[in-house]
Amino acid sequence: MPYHNRKRVFMRLRSLSIICAMSALTLTTTACTEAELASHVIKQVPASSQSKTQGKFKVGSPYRIKGKKYYPAEMYEYVETGEASWYGPGFHNKQTANGEVFNKYDMTAAHRTLQLPSIIRVTNLDNGRSAILRVNDRGPFAHDRILDVSEQAATVLGFKNKGKTHIKLELLPQESRVVADAAKQGRDTRGIEIAMNKRYQQSRGINEEVQVVSNTPNHNNQQRVISTYSDNPVYETRPTVQSAPLPQNIAPVIDGGHYVQVASLSSRANAEKLSRELSDLGPVTVQPAMKNGIETYRVKIGPLADIVQAENVMPNISQRGFPDAWIVRSQ
Repeated sequence: MPYHNRKRVFMRLRSLSIICAMSALTLTTTACTEAELASHVIKQVPASSQSKTQGKFKVGSPYRIKGKKYYPAEMYEYVETGEASWYGPGFHNKQTANGEVFNKYDMTAAHRTLQLPSIIRVTNLDNGRSAILRVNDRGPFAHDRILDVSEQAATVLGFKNKGKTHIKLELLPQESRVVADAAKQGRDTRGIEIAMNKRYQQSRGINEEVQVVSNTPNHNNQQRVISTYSDNPVYETRPTVQSAPLPQNIAPVIDGGHYVQVASLSSRANAEKLSRELSDLGPVTVQPAMKNGIETYRVKIGPLADIVQAENVMPNISQRGFPDAWIVRSQ
């Protein structure tokens, strides 16, 4: 797709995102979902048989790599946990498995069996960060890793310097159907993950184990700046502000009061490290919890005096890389 067409589509995408956000505030029964927004945006992209880089829908036949056989399939329910890594410099501007040209600055990923393209939510279990990615390539095939992500995705998820991390991968069914249908019709799906990430940042996650006090749109949803589809980064992430290390004990949440739950991590050491980094925002607690038989550590800021104080903390937390934090009230 020519650059000027991509720019025009992006501007429509941005306008639709604003409209959806306003709808969510004023009339919840007609608020746009990520899937609806994606559908609107894709309809703005004309079908074309001329583009050699937009990619196509692909499942593929079973294949064997290093003695192990893989069975690609079109599916819309899929959850997986395991290790992820990132790939970039050696693959930049090379063709992906579905015919696109790989761009290390896109929010994309490679998976061994999911249909191409598909939409997934990836959560870094070591630091609590999450992002929505579009799967457009095959891999990885080393060290039993379950996902390879682009360099930009690794930056947003906070493990670029580390090189690998433990993740939870969730296939988003409605969103994946939208991009699959579009690709089957010859429409370009590149960049649609930008819209989905923006909508995802504008809403807070809901934890079924706690009472959600507020579910208003994120106060600081522009802390990451979205760019047009080009060789510039999709997100300009701001560095985490490091605080001086302070003693922090694992402690149960005190009854009563409001808290902002920042993240739920699988590593106690990482939870304690995060609590020190957030200590300038207020009192921080690390609460052990069991979920699906796995021990996790919830990092919470609080107790805070009231809902207003909790709301005032939210922009600072989002700026530090945790746009999915939410407010809970201890019972």
